Amino acid sequence: MIERNLKPDVVTYNTLIDGFCKAGEIEKAKELWGDMISRNIFPNHVSYCILINGFCSMGHVSEAFRLWDQMVEDGINPTLVTCNTVIKGYCRSGDAAKADEFLGKMISRGVVPDSITYNTLINGFIGEDNLDKAFVCISNMEDRGLVPDVITYNVILNGFSKQGRMQEAELVLRRMIKRGVNPDRSTYTSLINGHVSQDNLKEAFRFHDEMLQRGFIPDDKF
Repeated sequence: MIERNLKPDVVTYNTLIDGFCKAGEIEKAKELWGDMISRNIFPNHVSYCILINGFCSMGHVSEAFRLWDQMVEDGINPTLVTCNTVIKGYCRSGDAAKADEFLGKMISRGVVPDSITYNTLINGFIGEDNLDKAFVCISNMEDRGLVPDVITYNVILNGFSKQGRMQEAELVLRRMIKRGVNPDRSTYTSLINGHVSQDNLKEAFRFHDEMLQRGFIPDDKF
């Protein structure tokens, strides 16, 4: 293209960088990025989003974070999609604490988190068996007027039940009902199994009966 005196623009570079990122050729994507800047073709918000996503998909979260800082320094406002990509990258790498720290940073830049932001962070903490932080995330999510779905509530409730923390599990149940989210078969199965593991058959049978009243068929293994 250059040999034919056709000058590439930022759209051209974005397309090529995106192609290399999707192919897992992150080093070639970085080379193109450097070449683009050396030709005084300046990256736009799409450019940053593409390469940040590329870094995160390859597990290079620290480089993604540095690029995010560079984007802000260049006066380009981060988008929610870009921020969610960084949070997802941290959680995938097993560092939900860093993702939580980044959440505060994006909010300070005026980027308002959405359900995807919080669900990603919640799943990150759950993956690290940090149920208490996951529960805090749900509270923060609710405080912003975002209602977790039954799957999100069930994941935390099931985690507490497996750890035998039935008071916390039932607190999650009450929270979800208060928010208008109806428990499903998985909700009750987790509660029943949790109480059985604690030899609390009275409570297990109570939830068993409530499950039947709601029209769910229990898995009678106790």
